[in-house]
Amino acid sequence: MFAFSDKFTDLEKLKKIYFSIEGKSTDENTEAIEILKLLGNNYFVRSADSSASYHLASVVVSNLALSLFNIGGKYLEQLGLSEKQAFEALLPLIQGNIDNIEKNGYTSSLTGPVARGDISPVKKHLGVIRESDENIYKDLSSNLIKLVAKRNSMEFEELISKSDKYSELYKLLGGKE
Repeated sequence: MFAFSDKFTDLEKLKKIYFSIEGKSTDENTEAIEILKLLGNNYFVRSADSSASYHLASVVVSNLALSLFNIGGKYLEQLGLSEKQAFEALLPLIQGNIDNIEKNGYTSSLTGPVARGDISPVKKHLGVIRESDENIYKDLSSNLIKLVAKRNSMEFEELISKSDKYSELYKLLGGKE
């Protein structure tokens, strides 16, 4: 899985690509699998009817992430930064998150007010957020609560029922009891 945004992609990056194999003959002796084994690439075999889910996974973490970066940048632009300055300001945060996820996984990389169950900053965010961004903020923040539960080896419902701060945070984000 890789975004080829131009024809000058660094071939060294190809070594890290995780490939998916789809086809009628996908046993371990298939030529494509043999080539990937020789190259040392990871791969998985999937059925043709999984194409939409496979593509959706790529779009969410690639294209939609770009949209999130742009949305975040717009809030810095409201403070007077140019688009380029906003990107430069956010890039270390973005890269740091990617590095942390690569090193520690999703749940161990959680930071921020939702991860801490800190309601005050979330209320402040909801007070200044553009209406067009509110649903995505709430939906993604609610998903972070699910990651908090996973980090604590709990089911989501258990976390909400046992923690007043996460219960209140979930309600603030539009969740139901």
